Amino acid sequence: MSWELTVLAFPGTLPARLITAGPLFLVVGGGFTIQVSLLYSIACDLADSSNRASAFFVIEFAGLLGNTLGPVIASNLMEASSPWTPALISIFLAPISMISLVFIPETHSSLEEETFPKQYNLDPYDLQPHAIKSYLSQSFHLFNQSLASLKSNSIIIVLATGLIRMPEFIGTSQFFAQYISKRFNWSLSETGYLLTLRGIIHMIVLLLALPILSTIILRWQSSNARDLTLARISTGMAALGMFWMAASSIDVVVMGLAIQSLGAGMGPLCRSLANGYVSPQETSNLNTLMGILQTGGSLFGGPALAWLFDVGMGRGGLWVGLPYFGLTGAFLLCFVGLLFVNAPAGLGDDEDNDIHFILCVDI
Repeated sequence: MSWELTVLAFPGTLPARLITAGPLFLVVGGGFTIQVSLLYSIACDLADSSNRASAFFVIEFAGLLGNTLGPVIASNLMEASSPWTPALISIFLAPISMISLVFIPETHSSLEEETFPKQYNLDPYDLQPHAIKSYLSQSFHLFNQSLASLKSNSIIIVLATGLIRMPEFIGTSQFFAQYISKRFNWSLSETGYLLTLRGIIHMIVLLLALPILSTIILRWQSSNARDLTLARISTGMAALGMFWMAASSIDVVVMGLAIQSLGAGMGPLCRSLANGYVSPQETSNLNTLMGILQTGGSLFGGPALAWLFDVGMGRGGLWVGLPYFGLTGAFLLCFVGLLFVNAPAGLGDDEDNDIHFILCVDI
């Protein structure tokens, strides 16, 4: 964030294209996707089985609340002063959330020994060449463990849906604001209210609609089969919504945004479904692999949408919505893939998985 604002602050000195170098900073730590995965891991370590669901609920609610109120607050700040005000405030707010992690005690000290062989237990402050080589070996070891979880075509298809998660997030957040601003001559502050509408619908879908549908469907299907059914429905709704978001009428675009929001359960449903294919001992490796795939999706999602938008603007007319036609195609591929998925039998068909489905959702 600091890098992007620095480039924007010196338009005559630094080319705007240097903003594209920003993702290089994600090499350290993995970025937002890994941050979310680690927060859920911390919550699992700190809470016992009876309180784990409540911890997940707090994390998810906080994320949804931030995504809902954030655009409204930013829009008001931009109208009252300038776009720099919310941008600079966000820079100073980020460290505050990290400070809270300092007061969280270390948990499960034996996790490292269980995850890695003894030869990989290294001094984290040793930056000698041989140590860096060992760090890389440690990373490849974990990656190979993650790949070992891929035992069927069904789980591979389910995991592949993770590649669309970050392009979807980009297409319905910051890129969507730029798209509406450019196509319909809206100010960026006005587009923030549309993102708030999306957040409200997401909260209703994730906290009310999906749990109610889950309870109803469980009368006829197992928990894993239920997850697969709802994942297909959510993916179909997301594809339909993306298609209408490419329209040339703002009213139709808003309707498409609302329909796309009804597919908010795709990510958590596929995450829950994927965990049903593996044993509890393998879920950590599986979630790591899911984080890698989502991060990979972020690397091509932004540039792809920008390129499609550039091509669409050059052609004009209905072609301006080309980025959302592209996202529609991606979701249709996911939908077709899920039609060939067989729900896992045995593993995960229990009460714990029901709790996991409802509350272990992506921020």
